[in-house]
Amino acid sequence: MAMFTRWLIGGWCFLALAASSELTVAQQKNLSRLFKTAPHFWQNDSLQTPLRPRLYLHGRWQVSSQKPQFSGEAELPATFAFEGEVEFQRSVRLDSTFMNRPLRLVMQGAHYATQVRVNGELIGSHQGGYTPFAVDLRAERLFFDKENLLRLTVSNVLSPLQTLPPKHRPYGWLNEGGIGREIYLEALPEIFIEKTKLSYNLAPQAAAINLEADLRLQKKPTPEETAGLIMVLEIWDAARLKKLAASAPLPLTAGDRLEQTVTLNCQLNQPALWSPATPNLYALHVALLRQNNVIDESWESIGFRKIDIINQHLHVNGEPYVVAGVNWIEDYGSDSALLDTTRLRQLLAAVKEVGANTIRVVGRPPHLLLPELCDRAGLFLLEELPLYHLTEAHFQQPQFFELAEQQAREMILRDAAHPSVLAWGVAVNSLMRAPEARKSFNDFCLALRRLDGRPLYAVTPLNWMADWEPLVDFILPDLFETENANAISTALDRSHKPVLPIIGFWAGAAPVEVRDEATGSAEAEQRQFARLDEALKKFDGAPQFAGYFIQAMTDWPAAMPSLALGAQAGRLPRAASDTGVVSSTVFVHPAGIISSSGQRRPVFQLVQAFNRGDRRPMMMARSDASVYPQEYPIVGLAVVLLLLFYLNRDRRLRGNLQRMFVHPHGFYVDINENRKVPPFLSALLGVAEGCIIALLLSGFCYANRTNLVFDQFLNLLIGDPAWKARVVWLIWHPSWFIAIVTAGLFALGLVAAVVMRILAFFLGRSLPVMQYFTFVFWTASNLLVLGIIAPFFYRLLLYKDFAAPLLFLISAVLLWLAARFFRGMRVIYTMSIPRTMIIFGILVGGLVLSLVLYYQRHEALFEYGKYYWRMLEVGM
Repeated sequence: MAMFTRWLIGGWCFLALAASSELTVAQQKNLSRLFKTAPHFWQNDSLQTPLRPRLYLHGRWQVSSQKPQFSGEAELPATFAFEGEVEFQRSVRLDSTFMNRPLRLVMQGAHYATQVRVNGELIGSHQGGYTPFAVDLRAERLFFDKENLLRLTVSNVLSPLQTLPPKHRPYGWLNEGGIGREIYLEALPEIFIEKTKLSYNLAPQAAAINLEADLRLQKKPTPEETAGLIMVLEIWDAARLKKLAASAPLPLTAGDRLEQTVTLNCQLNQPALWSPATPNLYALHVALLRQNNVIDESWESIGFRKIDIINQHLHVNGEPYVVAGVNWIEDYGSDSALLDTTRLRQLLAAVKEVGANTIRVVGRPPHLLLPELCDRAGLFLLEELPLYHLTEAHFQQPQFFELAEQQAREMILRDAAHPSVLAWGVAVNSLMRAPEARKSFNDFCLALRRLDGRPLYAVTPLNWMADWEPLVDFILPDLFETENANAISTALDRSHKPVLPIIGFWAGAAPVEVRDEATGSAEAEQRQFARLDEALKKFDGAPQFAGYFIQAMTDWPAAMPSLALGAQAGRLPRAASDTGVVSSTVFVHPAGIISSSGQRRPVFQLVQAFNRGDRRPMMMARSDASVYPQEYPIVGLAVVLLLLFYLNRDRRLRGNLQRMFVHPHGFYVDINENRKVPPFLSALLGVAEGCIIALLLSGFCYANRTNLVFDQFLNLLIGDPAWKARVVWLIWHPSWFIAIVTAGLFALGLVAAVVMRILAFFLGRSLPVMQYFTFVFWTASNLLVLGIIAPFFYRLLLYKDFAAPLLFLISAVLLWLAARFFRGMRVIYTMSIPRTMIIFGILVGGLVLSLVLYYQRHEALFEYGKYYWRMLEVGM
């Protein structure tokens, strides 16, 4: 017996170890799917000085999460693909270099909300995933003789109203969480300088540079420590070999204050101006000296150019400047915004090749390497805050402007010295009409102008231009997928400020599902070419033409599949089932002039020729024929004929239907008295009613399958990308849509019958469940009226004059259905009108209220409902 027990225990131990080993292997396998690591490690050595030594914290970190539950190792910078909170942890040993000096942890970007703990103590937090921030480390909480435990908690859970960017980002970027940019510890001198504002004015033959900085001290200084303390601003050549100008030394007296603001002024005579044609650069040097010994300094690249707006046109250094721009959602070819320096340089080379001179980074500040490379390449850059598709309610949130100003300050302070940064973006397709919000936003814009003198711009739908024109310096009307090319002329005529339309079209959308993927892709690219060629012709000879932007330089991965791209956009990868996390690789949005595989589409040569002023190439594109799915008339007429057949054959069906439409009260009394109706007839009605509603729903969705507003609203209703992909597939396959929705509605009727039977139990009624089954489907028989329009509903919706009357008719029938249910419940439950109203309200109102509250909490349904209603009002 003892031997048997030992064998049993040993066997269990072996199985436990084996299971543990398999779990570890599975976890590591899943971690490789959950986390993406930056292919290149980049550090800006040009900004680092020996007086501020850095300890870069890249490499292996311990990572863990509760949902999904895992633990393991990942190399930073790294991002995770799911929505949740991840803890990054590692030990750090500080050598003598960092002793007796102010220390801070610098993070160039961690998305979205970050908490920093050192040795168990919370020392700082930050909101916003794309701008740098620093957290001061208290020396008394650090160890210099043993390891320090650094723990960073990063959450990428976005709110529909309280975060920037918000949760709802139509056609936007992936919600990658994690530490996606550089992270390091930096040691500072005991007295150090922090730049707060940099500006300059160009006069004839000179540039007057103004620098505002904070002088900060770790502790109250002694007179000996501040004796002979001076600060100087210098301009050097780009190679830092020759000093070209310097300010007068500014004597400093720290006094009792641990922080004070100082201003330095310097004049550079006859500067070589920066422009895309001549990207001349200088080096700006700020030094803090004591007894002629440098105790702190900083270097950064700077260029000088003048931007003016004159008569609806931009001028650079006094010369007219026509913007030839491209949009770029920051992605480096691996479905991630993790920096890949090789791909970034390839992107800039392609931008130059296509003849563009400006890059707009959509929706968020880019990696800090991009403006540096644009400085050298002679490319202008538009950077914008993540104020993306905001409703009026966003501007009324208590901390909105505080958070927006924080992110703006961090973005501007980082990139203000870069001459390539042309302007700052303050909104993308955001709705703002309330007077209070407009006043607050105007104050926000004034605060940005005080930080930096660059122009401000907004991206906005065509019919919202008037709302934004008073607040910004130029406007980018979003005309993506706008069929009517005359909208470009309308946009150019609507403002007295520069207007730079954004034009572009899908290279993957098709009017019908294409079985041959290669053929479908070629035809889609031909359509993209033809439509863009038509749009570009509107710029020829237009006197107000100040420039334009192509919607996308490259394809980009998005968080949600797009309905307009067809059923292929809804396919899920098989690898998703292993971790429960859906990969976004199948949700690539093909609207770029360069495909996701790096191939130049035909439209690339078209844009290149337009930008260079060459003769534009030609391409024959097959015109889109009208598409009328045959499922609708076939199924609709089949339902009508089937009903007519049984009406003619079955006297009971004919008689009961007549009673339900002429004298329904008597039918309800029969049910209450337990008189039977053949179950087959009830089931027949249930299937017919479900099929008619399915035809109407499918026709409505199919008619709007290329409507961007409808697609965006679907994202609100179906927040999960996997389910959105399935719905997209169903919409593009009407036969399956009709079959599945018909079955679903029939099952819903059965559930309603069971619920009514349960309710009857509490009300003291004892009818069989079959009677409630009969009640549900016969009461809904008024839906058969819609069978007259169901076969042709899709085609009728294509005519705008019919859409409103049809929707009114359907709404009236549904209200009639609700009234019939109310009346029937009163009879079969034998209740008074007030009591029936209470129970009916609890059943129907409770269900509707639950759905509304759920969507309001998770998606801000009311706010975005108003947002999209405004879009529909102006005909978008």
